[in-house]
Amino acid sequence: MPMDTLLSRLAAISVRELVPRLLHEGISYGFDDRTGGWHVAGPAGGLEGSFSEVRALNCSLHRLGLAAIDNLAGGGVLGFEAQAEAEPGGGCRLHWRLSGQPERRGGLGFLQAAERLQLRPQAEGSAQGLCPASQAAVTLAWRRTGFELHGHYLLRRAWRRPAPPRPAFGSRHLWLVQPDAVLAASVARQASQEGWTVAILHGCEAALQRLRQPAPGEVLPALLVVFAHAAMAPATLQRLRRGLPRGVHAVLAVETGSLWLGHADTVPGYELCCHPFSQRDWQAWERLLRQPPPEAPQPGSDAASPLKVLVAQHDDVARCLTQSVLQAAGYEVHAARDTLQALDACLRLAPTVMLLDPALAGPPGEQLPRRLHRLQRAGLAPPCRIVLHGPGVDAAHAWQALADGVDGFVPQPVDLHALRSEMRRWCVAHGA
Repeated sequence: MPMDTLLSRLAAISVRELVPRLLHEGISYGFDDRTGGWHVAGPAGGLEGSFSEVRALNCSLHRLGLAAIDNLAGGGVLGFEAQAEAEPGGGCRLHWRLSGQPERRGGLGFLQAAERLQLRPQAEGSAQGLCPASQAAVTLAWRRTGFELHGHYLLRRAWRRPAPPRPAFGSRHLWLVQPDAVLAASVARQASQEGWTVAILHGCEAALQRLRQPAPGEVLPALLVVFAHAAMAPATLQRLRRGLPRGVHAVLAVETGSLWLGHADTVPGYELCCHPFSQRDWQAWERLLRQPPPEAPQPGSDAASPLKVLVAQHDDVARCLTQSVLQAAGYEVHAARDTLQALDACLRLAPTVMLLDPALAGPPGEQLPRRLHRLQRAGLAPPCRIVLHGPGVDAAHAWQALADGVDGFVPQPVDLHALRSEMRRWCVAHGA
């Protein structure tokens, strides 16, 4: 049976890849998943296959997300919606809708936005065209209050597995600790679709107060989901965990790039999970609460495989050392000796992270991060985190590197703790 990918998981990961940019631009976001258990089939290797439906879809979703963020430069609200509908001839049609409401007009104008996406203006404030990655129909609607960007993907090889039975609505209670009203409403809507009764709390102190002074007939939650932030104290998380019965499953939700990913040991009693959540996350929590033994992965399921890391380093000794450390940690490691090899490997292998030597040899004046991001914006390259790793990588290089699209820094010689934390920072967030 060929490999397949849960459409819900692919959509969630597509949003996770954009979270660092969203946070940097001050954009609140929500994720509405209505894919209904559809899977998209691809050749063995999933994202690797040159003609994989999964790979083309992944590139296209990422491209539209980057375009939407460009349109909201200066802050605002961005809603992601994934909806799948069965097609009469087999397969399904995925509707990927991005709705943006800027805080103030300061991003791209309509004609600029259409040109960047290679769309043809039609009526006033409307443009249409095809995505070069997937040949999907893309439409842009420009309004006085914001914009909508739609991608329509016909997935002929998609199929649906029988969904596991859901509990009756209201039979399970969830406490959601999230101060951002937009994000809290998005997660609560997703949880309600899975049969949960949701109580939104704006901080751990509010949850502790609810435990100390419960309302008459108060029902304690079966599931606790707390969103981490930089100012959150681990001691407060532990007080909240100790105040709940042992049977409650506690989840610490982090966003891509969160520093909490490097310090999971400071919050025992919590499962670390990355937002946005996929349908598979909700199903896994439901299984845990039913207390059966873990199910073995089924043939053809999208069970996690070793995450790919590309080490782009011109020094043979340093490259071999870094490769050995990463292989011992369980990553699938590939190597490149110059920028041309590195770019080719990013396009063919779709690594989760590339460790890039800033002194890597290549054509004069060529900057690999910028070139790779240009290809991603054109829908011709899959997402890839870029972490600078080489001698002389310090704060003096940080601002220019961030402008070029670099996500992180690890000095050389190899600092095992720094390397481990930086890899977890990105790779944990990439899995479902």
